[in-house]
Amino acid sequence: MIMSFSKYLFFSFLFIFPFTSCTDETENYLGLVPIKYHHPDDYVVSISTSRNPFNLLDEDSTLFNYSNGLKSVTRSVDDYFTVEKDVSTNETVVLPEYNPHVWLGNVLYRSSVADCTYRPISGVKKPVTVSLTLMGAESSMIGNPSYSAYTSYIKQQIPKLSFKQNDEFLFSIEQFTSYNELKSAFGSNVNTSFLFWGSSSSSSGIEHHINKATGIYLKFWQSSFTAVMDTPSIPYANVPAQLMDSAVYINSITYGRFGLLTLETNEEASYAKRMIQNSFHTLLTKGSSYMTQEEQNFLNGCDFKVYLIGGNGTTAVQSFNGFTGFVDHITKGQFSKEQPGVPIFCSFANVADNSLAKIKFKYNIRREPLYVDIIDKYTKSAYRHGHEYSMKFYANQAKVPTIAHPKVKFKFKFDVKYDNAPKNFRDTTYVLEYSNAGYETFMPLFSYNSYQAATHTHPAGRGESETDVIWEKYTDVKLLDSPDYKLLNIISIPK
Repeated sequence: MIMSFSKYLFFSFLFIFPFTSCTDETENYLGLVPIKYHHPDDYVVSISTSRNPFNLLDEDSTLFNYSNGLKSVTRSVDDYFTVEKDVSTNETVVLPEYNPHVWLGNVLYRSSVADCTYRPISGVKKPVTVSLTLMGAESSMIGNPSYSAYTSYIKQQIPKLSFKQNDEFLFSIEQFTSYNELKSAFGSNVNTSFLFWGSSSSSSGIEHHINKATGIYLKFWQSSFTAVMDTPSIPYANVPAQLMDSAVYINSITYGRFGLLTLETNEEASYAKRMIQNSFHTLLTKGSSYMTQEEQNFLNGCDFKVYLIGGNGTTAVQSFNGFTGFVDHITKGQFSKEQPGVPIFCSFANVADNSLAKIKFKYNIRREPLYVDIIDKYTKSAYRHGHEYSMKFYANQAKVPTIAHPKVKFKFKFDVKYDNAPKNFRDTTYVLEYSNAGYETFMPLFSYNSYQAATHTHPAGRGESETDVIWEKYTDVKLLDSPDYKLLNIISIPK
């Protein structure tokens, strides 16, 4: 969700509509000659991740609603559900190290744009008319598009511009579990492990996941101006025919400041989103002194990372904790002729037909169960084996504590059998259901006897006694399987 302290649509879901075409008879009747158009395929980035179905943002509450016709649902081999969701964008974040490749009219390989390598495709380019979206700017014709010609135009225009602005930050807030999901926030297949963890491990298949129950990222930016070019005639550049469907060109560049903030918390996703949204809004419109105690308490329980592209072009990833760190890292600035902003976004069009060149992100979202341990505090004697059950809840197999949602129902099956018992005692099976009504990371369950004997004690002579077993009761308890939870261990502790 994108917000300018109000809601905007950021990523669009992809719907595929059938198209019809003219018949040969119609074409002949109209006297038309069929033209063969190129139809480039958008680049697709696959992202595998997971979600706890009971810890979702409100707008994603139907994510695992299998009657939802907008999502493709498959059954996975481990008996959990996987949801496929597609999102797309034609705008990518400009990493500062690639600024020399970011100029209007530059022709690049589509795959290199998606992978943030920006490999150029050679070929004669048509002259382009460029302009800026600020008062005082003049449009200009660049006869031979190049980095030097483009930057020369920008430098000529900066002194003429009026940087009066509304100082408004735009931002979007999304949930994530794997740091690979941040790729869609950047609009590319950028190595997020390297950006946020200083590691190139993602190339070897290793992913970084959140260590707390909930991950939220806040993408925020402050725009100064946008450089655009007029739509050229087709094709814009004389590239080899075999590369036509691979060629895209940069058709707009936005300047300003950009940040991507990640937070991990043990609060629920919807509450975390509301708190970070309110905190961000209050900080930028009023100041930190106006934050509520609830907002401060929430921030103090968060672990943050932030990636910043600043007004002076410097880039840094920093880790911090709590309210003070949040206030120190989220700041708003003023643009000026001395600080006009740096490239933060660029968009692309297909050389073949000037259509928007999009990057698609295909999410494979696995239904992540709640992980649990059963704690068995037991006592044992000759005629009774007692058990006191409780349960601990985890967000993942690394046993990060989390709060089980009350909607998760834990079903226990009790099988009771008797030996030599009176006729009114019969073998029976029943199921009891429990839920975490207390909103804790653990839950007391019940006590039972896995073995219990009815006895009779009588004198055995010489002042001694003897105990006879009259009948015996055996109770077996099992946590039933469910896609909502997964049992890790039963931990037995003598009481």
